Amino acid sequence: MKLLYGERIGKTGELAISCVGILFDQRKNKVLLIRRTDNHRWCLPGGFMRAGETISEACQREVWEETGLTVKANRLIGIYSNPNILATYDDGGKFHVIVAVCEVSLVDGQLTSSDEASHCNYFTVSEINELDLADFHQEQILDGFAFHSIALLK
Repeated sequence: MKLLYGERIGKTGELAISCVGILFDQRKNKVLLIRRTDNHRWCLPGGFMRAGETISEACQREVWEETGLTVKANRLIGIYSNPNILATYDDGGKFHVIVAVCEVSLVDGQLTSSDEASHCNYFTVSEINELDLADFHQEQILDGFAFHSIALLK
């Protein structure tokens, strides 16, 4: 995936909904990130929603597929819909991606790598600042750590 930036460039693509899960450690001072196998960048676990899924189901499925952890979506942190970003793919797909970021809690499972994630680990904000992080995930992570009382619309 490659991101293109421009004034309202999102209108040149199809609309797609993505969900990511923010899973904190027990003390809520670290967040789980994965290192993607395709671009080797760190990011929150997540991906595209499938037709017929709720946002909670998509978020839970994506976290499980990438980390081996069963989670429960507890609250919506925010909806991110920047119209000035277009996600492009090698197959020619172009998408204006709407991202639902949910805080999730651990239900069960053993943290493991997957076809999509070569590494999974918990990081503090200061450690995250040293990582090669996927575009726009830092904003979502910082919003998660802010523990706002209402969901954000960005």
